[in-house]
Parts: sequence; structure tokens; C-alpha cells
Amino acid sequence: MGERIEEECGVAAVYMKNRTENSGYVPHALNLMLEALQHRGQTGTGITIYHEHNGASGKTFRHRKKTSSAAEFFGLEGVDEFYNGISGLGHVRYGTSGDREESSDSTQPFYRRHGENSKRFAIAYNGNIANYNELRQQFAAQHFDLETEVDTEVLMHLLSKSLDAREGYSNDNAREIWEEVCNSVDGAYSIATLLDNGVLNILRDPQGFKPLVYGETEECYAFASETVALKQLGITQFNSVEPGNLVVVEDNDLKFEKINEAARAHCHFEYVYFMNKASHFEGESVFSIRQNLGRALAEKEPLAEDLKAHPGDYVIVPVPESAIPAAEAFAYHFNAPYMSALDRINPKRGFINAEKKRDRIMSSKYQIIPEVVDGKKVILIDDSIVRSETLKKVISLFRGGGNPSEVHVRVTEPPIKHPCFYGVDFASFNELIANVDTNGRQLEDVVAQRIDADSFVFMDIDRLGSAVEMNPEDICNACLTGNYPTPFGNVRADEMRE
Repeated sequence: MGERIEEECGVAAVYMKNRTENSGYVPHALNLMLEALQHRGQTGTGITIYHEHNGASGKTFRHRKKTSSAAEFFGLEGVDEFYNGISGLGHVRYGTSGDREESSDSTQPFYRRHGENSKRFAIAYNGNIANYNELRQQFAAQHFDLETEVDTEVLMHLLSKSLDAREGYSNDNAREIWEEVCNSVDGAYSIATLLDNGVLNILRDPQGFKPLVYGETEECYAFASETVALKQLGITQFNSVEPGNLVVVEDNDLKFEKINEAARAHCHFEYVYFMNKASHFEGESVFSIRQNLGRALAEKEPLAEDLKAHPGDYVIVPVPESAIPAAEAFAYHFNAPYMSALDRINPKRGFINAEKKRDRIMSSKYQIIPEVVDGKKVILIDDSIVRSETLKKVISLFRGGGNPSEVHVRVTEPPIKHPCFYGVDFASFNELIANVDTNGRQLEDVVAQRIDADSFVFMDIDRLGSAVEMNPEDICNACLTGNYPTPFGNVRADEMRE
């Protein structure tokens, strides 16, 4: 498979209960939600808002995209004042593989212009389409002009074709339209679509790979990739959009339609790494799950006897930010000192960027506090290890400026040995450190040598499953096991193996 854009992003949508007048609350709410989702996307921000003209001339869609953070986006040009309306959607984006386009053309939402308002819409999504190659080839054969390598453009064309075949969108054909789209798509998708009558269509794939939640205030209904975004609007009661469900938001009401069904496959990497620790995933606290992961690491700790006998010789240090709850629970288990000796000075996530950019980010990502680790046996707790670049640089920082007696590494994720085709940037077999040639040695010993650690320990899959507090059959562990839950996940993996 050729290199292309994959995305790990965040979506948000809002629908005012009072549709009689345009409101500045719409961009204000999107601002709050997208800033709360900033950890999911830092290379681009976009919004599309439906502005009711009540018979007057002018554009009904107010559409803006920019390659900037949410804070920079909403801090420019009076966005809150101009982009008032009755409903809208927003998006924050990472470009996570391929050439990682960072132009506004690749930033969402995508807007489909059309002379008929029933065929005009904006669309944003989080996920990755596993059969993107096949769909792209089909559109090319039909002489569609694909301007980007972003999955969203393919979804836009599928929806456009379905609308054209039915003379546009109406209250009665939403289910039929989306059934046709979903029957063409294999992969992960949490979709927010804004129609040119202010109606929202919200859709989640049948496996429920990515989180998608909703709630309401007195003013509006709101949807987002994480509950932490809804909390910014004062929402404390929230629900997950059920996998395979379409939610139609119109006439101050939510209408739920079951589009398709499949075995659930919630992405476990969401709660290990991506989600904000204050969020909930399928009703479970992400913070509590990460604490469970720390306790699970403590249960298999090879230095347990020495830690219990001489806790003062050690210092437990988290690699910020996702691993902090796990490190706290690990230290508490052994009554050992816990110190934030590693200060994160660059908030951007490294593994999800292009190689040259990753190197620049990680070179300026952390600084250490040498007094904390001087003469100590350091146990670094990290959430995962993908390519080993970050940890290798971190350990070099400790050894070069902190004078620890030993440096040990523990990660809350089992060995990642397989690519992900559902939206996480594990793009090939050979870039994964867990696939290194061990020459008969233990993988953990080889990894420890590679990153210059005194010892290294992975989480194991059984303990991971117990920590998550979900039915193991509802979890996607494809990047750990190679068992892909959709047909085209297996197709893509077979292509890479060949």
C-alpha cells in the first residue's frame, strides 16, 4: 500500500435548541470544545456554521479552515462575532502518515458546494478508512477529481453520490442515504455532517473504534470525540453514540437510527494514550483505567523485592502526560518516591509526525530536573513505545545530565507488532521496535539495549485486558495481535506482509 494521509483527530458539533435566531453561542461552544480536544490534533482547525438568513440573500454556510491550533484559530479576525448561527461543526486535525499535508485543503470540515441546498453539506470525521485505496480507484475510474489524499474527501464523494441519487436530503431519507455510504466503507469513522437546513447527522461506525459522545444544555445539543469537550459547556450527563447508529438532530429533537451492526472493537490505544485523562470512554474513567495499568505493571515488576526493601533508593518518574496516573499508582503500590523529574516543554506529540519533524520535536520536547535523579535508581513509566525514538532521547537526557545510578523503563502497552489501519499511526511492520530481530534473545532485553536502559518491561495483553474493565471481546487489539476486526484491515496487513 502506498503512503497516504491517516488521521487521529477530534470532532465537535453543536445544535441550538432555539432556531429562531442566529447565536454567537455556536462558535463560542465550538471554540471551547475544540480547545479541549487540542491533544487530538494540532496541525489544523476548521469550523462550518449554518447561518439562517430567513429569506434574505447570502451564504448559509460560514466556513473557515486554518493550519493552526484552536486557540490561534479563534483568536483571529473576530471569529466569534462573524460566525454566528444556529448549528455547526468543528474539527482539529493531525496529519499522521504519508506526506502529512499541512495545507488548509487537507484540514476539515470538507464543504461540498452545490446549487441545490438539499445537496450541500459540510462533513468532518475522526478515523481511518481501511478500503481507501479501492474507493479512490473507483472514483478515479468514474473521473472524479480527488484533490487530496484525505479519507474525508472520499466520504464526501460517497455522500454526494447518495444525495444525488435521491434528489437531495430530506427528513425521510437520512437512513437510506447513510446505509448506502456505510455499506461502501470499511474502517473507523465517527462522522459529523451539517446539512444546508441546519440539521446535523452524526454517525459512528459499527465497531465503535473511536469515541463519540453527546449531551445537552438548556441552550443546545452537543457532540464531541471526548467527554472532556462536553464538560467545557457544563455538560455532566453524557452518553456514547452507540456503534452503528445515526443520530439526526432536527426540530429540537434527537432521532436515533440503527444503520448497521458488527462485533464491537473499541480502540484500546484511546485509553492508553490518546484520550484526555479527565474523559470517559464507553462509560469508563480514563484516569481510573490508567491507574489500573500502573498497578498491573507493579504486579509483574522484576525489581519488586528490592523496591519493597529499599524504596528510598528509587524514584518513580512518569513520561508526561498520558503515563502520569499509571506512574502514581505504581509508586503508591511500592510506597516509593514519585517525582516529576521530566518536564515537558514542547506539548506536541512526537510519534504522530513525519520523521524529520519528530526528531525536531523530540530534541526540544523535554528537560530534566537533575537533583531529583542524582544517584537514584530511576524507574521511568511510559504509556507505550512505538519506534523507541522518544525514550532513547529521554534516557540520554537522564544519563547526560542527571547522574542516576540506574535507569529502568516500564510501559503500560504490550509490544506493538502490527500496523494499524483504523486511525493510529503505526503504518508499517519494519518501523516498530517490537519487530526488531532479537537473534534468539528476549525482546525486552533487546529493547533495553537499543534505548540504553538497564532493564525494560512491557505490559502483557492479559493484564491490559483486566485493567480496561471492559469485555475483552469488545476491544480492538489488532496492533498487538494482528487480528483485524474488519475485512480490509486484513487485506492491508496481507499486502504489507507480502
